[in-house]
Amino acid sequence: MTGEQKRGLPAALRVAGMLGIGRAARWARLEDIGLGVVQGTPRRRRWLRVRRVAVVAVDVDTGAGGAAVWLATRLHGRRPETWRMLYERAGAGWCAVGGGGETEDRGFLAGRPSALTRGPASLLVSWGSSAARSSADRAPGGTARTSADARWIACETFRVATEVTSLQVGGRSVEVPAHGKVIVAWVSPPTSLPTHRPPIACLGADRTVLTELASDEHVDSATLD
Repeated sequence: MTGEQKRGLPAALRVAGMLGIGRAARWARLEDIGLGVVQGTPRRRRWLRVRRVAVVAVDVDTGAGGAAVWLATRLHGRRPETWRMLYERAGAGWCAVGGGGETEDRGFLAGRPSALTRGPASLLVSWGSSAARSSADRAPGGTARTSADARWIACETFRVATEVTSLQVGGRSVEVPAHGKVIVAWVSPPTSLPTHRPPIACLGADRTVLTELASDEHVDSATLD
């Protein structure tokens, strides 16, 4: 493993932790942290109150009005917890709409693999997804008469190999952090389940397409080949 791979996620995560507060209060503070990231105005003083929280990745689709932030925390000696926080445009700003969290295995802190040694299936690996109904659609004056009529704000998290430097997500370019973990946000029509994830292409440093994942598919082209 190279020095770059050993670094993995930001060092802050290796000692990150949160105060012993209730789950509802902790969720509210994480929402607030993510909102600051999306709006470009991090609430640094509030971050200190939950000790250190690592921002793993963020994706803001200003055109569609959806955004997602991937956060991680870790208590000393325990497995890291990750949180996919979802946001939508509300007037001139953004508001939180939900998300999801889970406990990761210790491999989450490991460096990203190389497709040359691990094979093409390591180029793009899904690490989970979250979705929530649009709050704006359900608000007074919104377009939804019931929750089922509201659009979805959705996201999916991925780990990509060292050869991947950016993702082409529909018509947008999403840069890949050095640790190789990235989140993709999109807005889905009001179907029974979130759909219409944009097609994703993994690009190398020379902009060559290394693998592609079609809209609503679960296996990328390099893995299929």
